[in-house]
Amino acid sequence: GGKKREAVDEESCVGLKVLEELVEESAGSRVVLDDLPAIRALAERVELWRNTAKKALEASALDAAGWLDLLSAGESLRVVMPEVKKVAFAYGLRVWRDKAKVIIEQGGSFADVKQLVAEADSNRYSSAETSQVREALGKAEVFRSKIVKVRERGTTVQGLRTILEEEGKDIGIEIRLTEAQDARDFVLRCDEWKQRVSATLAGQHADLRELEGMMAEYKGLGVFIDVHDSLKAQVTEAHGWLNRAKKLCGTMLGWREAER
Repeated sequence: GGKKREAVDEESCVGLKVLEELVEESAGSRVVLDDLPAIRALAERVELWRNTAKKALEASALDAAGWLDLLSAGESLRVVMPEVKKVAFAYGLRVWRDKAKVIIEQGGSFADVKQLVAEADSNRYSSAETSQVREALGKAEVFRSKIVKVRERGTTVQGLRTILEEEGKDIGIEIRLTEAQDARDFVLRCDEWKQRVSATLAGQHADLRELEGMMAEYKGLGVFIDVHDSLKAQVTEAHGWLNRAKKLCGTMLGWREAER
């Protein structure tokens, strides 16, 4: 990023036209003025800086440090010049583009990208990066909205997985979304639950309390997972057996009491 700088108050500076008029008027004067050499020297420095600035603006090849040095040199003259504003704009744009390139190459949070686009809009920056970042933000907002709506309405794990895999890859920039990460974590929990259930049902013996615990977890997930039907059938069958066993035990106890 660029260095923070204080903007120069133009009211404390000399107008360019005023400076030019003073130099022009002094050319035809026979009066020796003490300040004249300093004024002429300032006018020469101003002219030199303006020429340098115009060339830099035309080439538009400086990095952020180069633009800042040029801007600082212009502001130090304390003369209001149109090129100073243009150089300040070029410096701001260069700093913005550097930040944008980092996000384009390395990714960034949704908040960071949104702030970057807002900064470009407020300063009216225009470059290849502004278009790329703005387009990516728009796609990320649509992606984010789809995840929120799908989770609110309810969906299958596969449906949510498809959105995460298909929609997410089309954004173009790796924009970190809290909603997307939460959805990925949720899909992972569902996959882990399904694997545990499948492994338990595939075993020779299963603890009924463990199966009931898995049923409770399933209700907490709030989404359809296909192995749930098999799990429910196993639990229902186990409860049916227990009920029959209790009835049988009760009957056998009654027989024993009668035999006494």
